[in-house]
Amino acid sequence: MLKEDNEIIKQDNLMKAIGKSEVLIEQHEEALEEAEEKTEDIEGWLTVFLKAIKNVILN
Repeated sequence: MLKEDNEIIKQDNLMKAIGKSEVLIEQHEEALEEAEEKTEDIEGWLTVFLKAIKNVILN
């Protein structure tokens, strides 16, 4: 009986760990998406800024 109880506890712990890892994966994916959006925003602003500098230098 004790062996069966230990096996059930191990399985429960494994399921909890799998659940936590799935949550962490989702959070990581969301963070990556946010970082990508912020990077795109920064790239856009840098492009505008550098074009403005270029125009000032060439004119």
